[in-house]
Amino acid sequence: MMSQWSLKLLAVFLSLIAIIAPIAEGKRMPTGNSHKEPPRPKIPKCGPAIAKCKTGTPSCVGKRPSCGQGGEFIKCPVPLTCA
Repeated sequence: MMSQWSLKLLAVFLSLIAIIAPIAEGKRMPTGNSHKEPPRPKIPKCGPAIAKCKTGTPSCVGKRPSCGQGGEFIKCPVPLTCA
């Protein structure tokens, strides 16, 4: 007959295996978004820098960059992208 201490140790060991096994198999990868947070909003970019608006706030609507409050982007030498 196993002692109570041995049964507790066995339960801890088996639970650790149950937690680690799916991660090792690649079925469940930790994403860093464990609290079901909404995805980050995309930001319009002018090359590597954040695009700036003359008026309004820069944002992306779908995959199109836009300025809030009917504003315009300050001229950018490269095409604006949403990233």
